[in-house]
Amino acid sequence: PLQTASALTKTDNDFQTGHSFSLTNLTATTTYYFIVESKDKKGNTATSSQMSFTTAASPDTSAPSISAVGFSVGTSTATVTWTTNENSDSKVYYSSTTPINLGTATTKTDAALVTGHSLALTGLTPNTTYYFKVESNDASNNTSVSSETSFTTAALPVDATAPVISGVQATNIASTTASIAWNTDEAANSKVYYGLVS
Repeated sequence: PLQTASALTKTDNDFQTGHSFSLTNLTATTTYYFIVESKDKKGNTATSSQMSFTTAASPDTSAPSISAVGFSVGTSTATVTWTTNENSDSKVYYSSTTPINLGTATTKTDAALVTGHSLALTGLTPNTTYYFKVESNDASNNTSVSSETSFTTAALPVDATAPVISGVQATNIASTTASIAWNTDEAANSKVYYGLVS
């Protein structure tokens, strides 16, 4: 129980029926115990039972700290990753022009509050440099934006293998016409050489 002999006190010697005190310089997220006392003009004293309250947490005014910004790329995709020191949402601004304009850049977002961030960008042009910034907002709407970074999407693979022809046959042979048909193992165009000399 609260020891009144060693407790902090506030006193008002005016006689009234409505009583109120503002307690200041308290510590955030701390439980305080209190007892109130009133004495009338005749010296009769009344004391309440002990009660308590817990002060609120200090407001969060610090923006998340962004670190370990990284990426992995494909021909038309990229995954951008980063970490924050507190739970916050995820946003990537990206553009093929620099310096990146946050007002006109394409964005990708995720509202989940996390410390490990990962956003997949799709529909990118192969073999193209993209510039990007990441942004995170914490639950108190404190915002951090990273510096500009870039990545280059991979080039489309070079196809150096000719199609494989199979199933060549002459069909529907008539007196003045014939059909030549075949298959290839990949999409390819068609050409037939024909003549009277072998």
